Amino acid sequence: NRRRQRGSVDGAVKIPLQYGKGEISIFISVAESPAKAAAIVRQGRLAGIDKLKCDAVPEWEVADSRVYIPAGTGGSESSVAKRAIANLLIGQDRSTGAIVASPVRQPRYSCDWPRDGAFFDLALDLAGLHDSVDKHLGFYKNTQRKETKDFSITRLASLQHPFYNPRGHWYSNMNCDGSPGSLRIIPFEIDETALIVWDIWRHRKYIPDDRGNEYRETFAETMVLAMNAILTFVDRKRG
Repeated sequence: NRRRQRGSVDGAVKIPLQYGKGEISIFISVAESPAKAAAIVRQGRLAGIDKLKCDAVPEWEVADSRVYIPAGTGGSESSVAKRAIANLLIGQDRSTGAIVASPVRQPRYSCDWPRDGAFFDLALDLAGLHDSVDKHLGFYKNTQRKETKDFSITRLASLQHPFYNPRGHWYSNMNCDGSPGSLRIIPFEIDETALIVWDIWRHRKYIPDDRGNEYRETFAETMVLAMNAILTFVDRKRG
């Protein structure tokens, strides 16, 4: 009976009660556009809840079985760890490899943040899901900034020239298609750049030796551009 809603809504739910009980099925979808999301919901309604469960449950059981849990870990600890990894898998875009900071509709946290992403990759590697990290690092390779000139009015606040060189860095957060996210106004943050360098270097230990040279060649340009970008900010006299 609450009439006030926080946030934008385009529908409402009414549950008829019989003997004080009611049941309703809510279909939620995510897609590149409202039209595609609505189409997914229509397909889900036609298929029915039972069919959707038959499709989804086995896939999640496979994902659950792949998560490495150290021997001696208690039941509750194992459950929490697997749920945390499941959230990362839910938040990963299957086509681009991006991982959102949170699988919710909050605008800034529905983006991939490189600073967070480096630690997401650490968790996925420790859990044995190295292929998910491969996809995520591929996203970072494809979204590294290559242009040598951009403009940000925020630099004036620190008495810097508004034009700057972003080459080798990343946007502070990005949409899953690689476009700048909600914080495009921030030029870049060098701790994020450094964490991606660390992330790429750290992931190498999980790459089979017969793929080592291939991995090195794949990320050589990315690493060199990022490290040169970071060196710009090193005080060579005082370290």
